[in-house]
Amino acid sequence: MKNISFSHRFLTTCVVICVLFGLVSCSSDEGEKPSLTTDGVVLITNSHANVPRPDLSKGVSQLLGDALDQGLPVVVVSADGTPEVADLGDLKVDTVNPDVQRESRKRVMNRIRAGITVLPNADGAASYDAFTVAIKQANSEGMRRPTFVCIECGLDAQGPINMAREEILNSDAESITASLKETGQLVTFGDRFEQADVILQSVGATAAPQQPFSPRGISRLTDIWKGVLTAGGATVTVDEHQPSSREPIETDHTVPTITPPADPTVSPIKPCSPEAISFDGASKARFQPELSEWVDAAEAREALRPVAEWLRADATRTAVVSGTTADIRSGDPEEGKTLSLARARVASDLLIELGVAPGQITDVRGLGPHYPGRVEDREADGTPIPSLMTKNRKIIVELASHC
Repeated sequence: MKNISFSHRFLTTCVVICVLFGLVSCSSDEGEKPSLTTDGVVLITNSHANVPRPDLSKGVSQLLGDALDQGLPVVVVSADGTPEVADLGDLKVDTVNPDVQRESRKRVMNRIRAGITVLPNADGAASYDAFTVAIKQANSEGMRRPTFVCIECGLDAQGPINMAREEILNSDAESITASLKETGQLVTFGDRFEQADVILQSVGATAAPQQPFSPRGISRLTDIWKGVLTAGGATVTVDEHQPSSREPIETDHTVPTITPPADPTVSPIKPCSPEAISFDGASKARFQPELSEWVDAAEAREALRPVAEWLRADATRTAVVSGTTADIRSGDPEEGKTLSLARARVASDLLIELGVAPGQITDVRGLGPHYPGRVEDREADGTPIPSLMTKNRKIIVELASHC
């Protein structure tokens, strides 16, 4: 374990506030303690170069105080290049009387706020690996319903979801999850706990020299984190806390800068040029993992609007809408067809909502993973390539005109 002096600050943990996350049953009676559904808290902190100096959101701070009042175990894990549990000693709050309790809690909270800026012991950032350490420690502490709070998760620079690798940053959550499962690297919660809650605070926060991500880029990062952690059995909520503009901590340990991907654009459709337009898992018209629900319905409308406008301009123009999936090699000859058909129908329905006449959509198909134009999305040894799996998870709109 890391032994951290006050000069190096401390790491700590926190819980979630009932109003924000629904994990606590609150009472309006003054002085009555809330009943926490969690039985322990693990805080994962990303205190390193390229991110603002971490702080706690209002909700996390309040619930952390409640947890300390009730004597819940707290665990702190750093998310630098070698994630480790921090040995903070005894963080108990003295409850002799209300005045003593308030002062004691204030001192502990001040230690915690200082602690989340702990100096890293190694280069890099590895929040996903830190979850493995956090789960192991929560289990050893006897927690059955832990709450994990990850501050400034997002831009891992190493480990299974290293965002410096193009195949990760340009992938969707579904493809990354499939790859983690196949390679045995998926972090799992469900087989260890009765319930596991994860709160993501300030996802994608950056500081110079790291180039900031666009709002859509941060949204995609959030989707990835939610997708892989949910696939592991956790219930994930997002704390929309905006990080402070404080400078990063001063450290000799470095973190590689990561180039944000360009936001997708929608090209105009030529008036009399039949073509097939694809919307893959990196586009604005993308679906939630293993579901036929848009990740962002407003973005999907924006992506499909030019197609709808082209079709509405001439009632003789038609479209065939098809859905495809990546090949997860289940052995089922019908693999992916049901899901891809459901997604194609959702896309077709959206075109109709945008004003396309139902008769202009002449067919809706679910092609699954085997379709013309499929790209090979695995290495020679069969290892999945997430960014190429993302390209195989798409909606194809084949346009036809009588010009």
